[in-house]
Amino acid sequence: MHLTEQHKKWMKRLLITAGVLLALSLIISVLFNLWLQKKLPDLIRDKTPYAIRYQQLSVSVATGNIVADEIKIDPKSTGRNDELGITGTATRVSVSRLGLMDLLFRKRLNSKRIKIDNPDLRITLAAPKKDASNKKNDPFSLSNVVVNNGNIIIHRHTGELMFSVNHFFAEITNLKLTEESVRKRFPLLFDKYKIKGDNIIFRPGNSYELSAKNVDTRDAKLSVKDFRYASLLPAPDYMAAYKDQANMYDFRSPEMTFDQIEVNREGRVRLKSIHFTRPQMTITHIQDAKKDKGQDEFANKIELDDATVDNGKVIFTENGRQTAQFSGIDVKLSKLKIDSTTARKAIPFEFDKYDVGAKSISYHVNKFYHLTTGNVKIDNEGAVIDNFKMKPTVSRAQFITMIPAERDLYDLSAPQIRVSGTDWKLKNKQLHLKIKNVTLDRLTALIFRSKVPPTDFTTKKMYSQMLREIKFPLYINTLQLKNSTVRYEEDKPDENGPGKIFFRQMNLQAQNIGSPHFKETPKEVKINIDTRFMGSSPMHVNWNFNIMNRADAFHIAGNFQQLPAKDINPFIRPYMNITATGKFDRLDFNLNGNKERIDGKVKIQTTDLKISVLDKDTKKRKGFVSGLANLIIKNNNGPAQDAVDVGYDRVKYRSFFNLFWKAIEDGLKKTLLGSNQKDSGIDFKESTHADTQKQQAPTKKTNKSQKLQFNQ
Repeated sequence: MHLTEQHKKWMKRLLITAGVLLALSLIISVLFNLWLQKKLPDLIRDKTPYAIRYQQLSVSVATGNIVADEIKIDPKSTGRNDELGITGTATRVSVSRLGLMDLLFRKRLNSKRIKIDNPDLRITLAAPKKDASNKKNDPFSLSNVVVNNGNIIIHRHTGELMFSVNHFFAEITNLKLTEESVRKRFPLLFDKYKIKGDNIIFRPGNSYELSAKNVDTRDAKLSVKDFRYASLLPAPDYMAAYKDQANMYDFRSPEMTFDQIEVNREGRVRLKSIHFTRPQMTITHIQDAKKDKGQDEFANKIELDDATVDNGKVIFTENGRQTAQFSGIDVKLSKLKIDSTTARKAIPFEFDKYDVGAKSISYHVNKFYHLTTGNVKIDNEGAVIDNFKMKPTVSRAQFITMIPAERDLYDLSAPQIRVSGTDWKLKNKQLHLKIKNVTLDRLTALIFRSKVPPTDFTTKKMYSQMLREIKFPLYINTLQLKNSTVRYEEDKPDENGPGKIFFRQMNLQAQNIGSPHFKETPKEVKINIDTRFMGSSPMHVNWNFNIMNRADAFHIAGNFQQLPAKDINPFIRPYMNITATGKFDRLDFNLNGNKERIDGKVKIQTTDLKISVLDKDTKKRKGFVSGLANLIIKNNNGPAQDAVDVGYDRVKYRSFFNLFWKAIEDGLKKTLLGSNQKDSGIDFKESTHADTQKQQAPTKKTNKSQKLQFNQ
């Protein structure tokens, strides 16, 4: 293609124009560079609130860079809190594409990139603005900032320490400090980061301090060494300052690792994962508070994919004494979220899946009991607890002197407890819990009650009422005891010794255990028991009741077989002053009752049953009375006995099991001694220790003989 003369002329003119413009641009740049180098110090001195001194300043308009060496900065005025205050030194500051208009006229630092070597800075944040427009004054916004070997301290406008770090190295993208970020408890916002520092302190409020010996980033992970979150005040001062707080917290971890942290402008923190190594949390109960709402409102939002704890420990203390300890804790949580809404809940975070374990638990339940476990594992599917124990912390003699009235002392242990099919949630700070199956394997339950303390005359609740009055929604589809042992021992203030009754190889299955809160769950409790009564006699029981029945009606039926009479001597000797030989071939019972009375039928079959009636004082056999009793029993002995009607009005301050036993006792009397037993002059009467404690039931006179009461 050939250019015409006209085209050549236009091309020549265009090149000349471009050359002239380029030359003018270079001349202007050089002149502006010379002017800026001369005038920039005056502009900084006159137009900024800081007195800035340096040994050397170089400005390059071509590159947009400003480099200053050996800088010292101080605020021009002191005592003001409406401006960002900066005091300190730096060996070099390199700035690229500095926003001079923002710096000079808006008092806002805005730059594409800034690098600070060896800074030693004291920063005081400006007080929040209160103007009606609700505009935020952003002290600085930097696309990229590099800090090398810095010592930095940040104070609030009120003078309290907020943040400090030594030997600080940072390379951060889109760094921003705003009043809004301060309100949200994060002093800095950023997109990407690479940081390192020592002796970090951060105080989100006036009550607690976060500290760490060292932080470092490697392979997009932030590692924190010797982290601690602790109160700034000792317990007495904390209690006086924060009366709405029930507990004081102290958390420490030798190492924490954060993976891929992102903090955006709205204060939303996003992490891929967080891992705690050997953390320890100490929770000190300092006072009873109506509402433990937290002194500092949590205004940020934290989201992370996974949170894990390795070999942690949680300790609870009160009045200088440790009340509980959870050791060897391992935790895995997925899809965890914390925000201002969750922070107000009983569990201050939400999560999708969880896997929690502990090597041991130690818990002082109260002044009477100490609970311990071996390994514990809890996840979305259920829980497994090994080596469960709840042991008395006092002797039986001590227990008797410490209680104002009759009360049971328990000694419980189970090699394993299994829970499966759990479904739980917290709604309005109330637990809603459904469980498919709870199994206690080889439970041993030892129950002791002394008759030395005064009788407790308060009305005892039936089991249906106890379940009906549970305060939170609870439902257990199936509760099982496997191959368990239950032993009840009742001590009397006389020389007959304790009364004992026990069950071995107990297999119990109870269905529909729960409160009435879940409308869709069955309310009929069904209990089936197969066991060895007194360790030898096979015993079967069917027992059911409806928790919604306000009369607390129930039905219980069953039998035991092939019971050697000598096996129940530990049971009948202390309470009836008799011993027995021979055998109970079978005892059947079919009973209905409620909280007022029990009625039904009892059928007893015996072989060669004989009794010895003992003198109450000497404990020797009373021959004549024993012979008379055995004569009556002989006439009613054998396998072909008919069922007898039984009935008993409940004593309200006695338990369900006392009511059940009274029906069996009535059947025993009527079968062995006949319906006219009282006319025979022989009766098994209840003894009490009313003569020793000078006390009677409110509505019924007591007798002078005593029998096992099954109190609770």
